[in-house]
Amino acid sequence: AGGYSGLIRRLDLRPTIVDGVTVYKYNVKTILGSIGGSKTVGVRGDTIDGNLGTSKMWVLWALCISNDNNTLYSLETKQPNYEIILRKIDLTTDVFTVTTIIDLDVGSTPMSPIGEYVGNTMAIDPNNNYILYTANGDTKIKKINLIDNTVSHWFGDGADNTSSTSMRRCK
Repeated sequence: AGGYSGLIRRLDLRPTIVDGVTVYKYNVKTILGSIGGSKTVGVRGDTIDGNLGTSKMWVLWALCISNDNNTLYSLETKQPNYEIILRKIDLTTDVFTVTTIIDLDVGSTPMSPIGEYVGNTMAIDPNNNYILYTANGDTKIKKINLIDNTVSHWFGDGADNTSSTSMRRCK
C-alpha cells in the first residue's frame, strides 16, 4: 500500500497436496477494488462498501492486519473532497466484507501541505484496541480508538524541527 493504489489483493502461498505431490498454486484474488475503467489502473472514483466483487476504493494509503489475522484495516481517501476513511475487511470468510468504520475528514487533501493529511504508515496495538497512523507529512501520529471509533492526537506537533514534541521525517 502507500499512495495511488486502488486495489487490495490476497496472494495465497499455501501449498496443496495433489496425488501425494506438494503443489504451489500462488492464487491471487482481488478482495477490494477493480482493474481498469479510470485514468490510472486500479484507482476508482467511487468508494463502495460490500462483499467481494462489489467493494471499491479510490486511493489506498496504508494497511495493517489485526493480531488475530481476522481483520485487515485500510486507510484510504475518497472523492469528491478527499475525505480520509478507515475501513475494515473481514478475512474470516472468502466473502471479504468491507465496512467503513470512520470518516476522518479533516478538510484538506492528502496531497496538500495545507491542513492535516494522511501519511502512508499505520500499525495496530497488540490487543487490537487502537490503530496509530502518521499524518501531516509524517510529522504527527494520530490514534484511532477501535472501541469507540474516536480519533485523537497521539504525538508530534506537526512541525519538522527538533523540539521534544516534534517528529522529523527520515530521508
